[in-house]
Amino acid sequence: MTSLVETQHQESEQQISSAKKLSKTSILMHWSVGSLMIGIMAIGFFMTWNERYDLYSLHKSLGVLILPLALARIAWRMKKGFPEPVAPMDNLKVIAAKVVHYLLLASTVILPVSGMVGSAAGGYGVPFFGMSLIDAVPQDMRPVNETLASFAHTTHYIAGYVLAGVLILHVAGALWHHVIMKDRTLKRMLGR
Repeated sequence: MTSLVETQHQESEQQISSAKKLSKTSILMHWSVGSLMIGIMAIGFFMTWNERYDLYSLHKSLGVLILPLALARIAWRMKKGFPEPVAPMDNLKVIAAKVVHYLLLASTVILPVSGMVGSAAGGYGVPFFGMSLIDAVPQDMRPVNETLASFAHTTHYIAGYVLAGVLILHVAGALWHHVIMKDRTLKRMLGR
């Protein structure tokens, strides 16, 4: 006679065959954009809280770098759709997961765009690893467009905290699937 844990494990193993496996491209995009966004956020919070102005150029450069990757990830997601859940879930959990995923995707574009617009409109330019995509203006000419700079800065600030909260929910959801539900959601995203 099999134990309840063994039965759940066997059911979990069968779930992956019924659920759509993720392509290597989906997995690569998830982890590369996710890792970069976490890194940029960590730098952003650290430099802001500690007034480390020497990190702004790196933060901005990484923001420029991630934008095309984030747009490619969104285009891929639009083409392929969201993957089916590995295990059956009630409607509320499905809706919550979709809201979290949409907010994650939106944040990966809103943050770099608002950062670049805020920096350019503020007159600080948009650097990219030692190059200048948009030149800074002399300090006495800053901001170039105060209204736009202020709006973009506020958007960037709020979106950063929204992303941090949504990211916590996303990780908690993945751990809930892995530890509590014991399904293959996390393993699928790891390519296993």
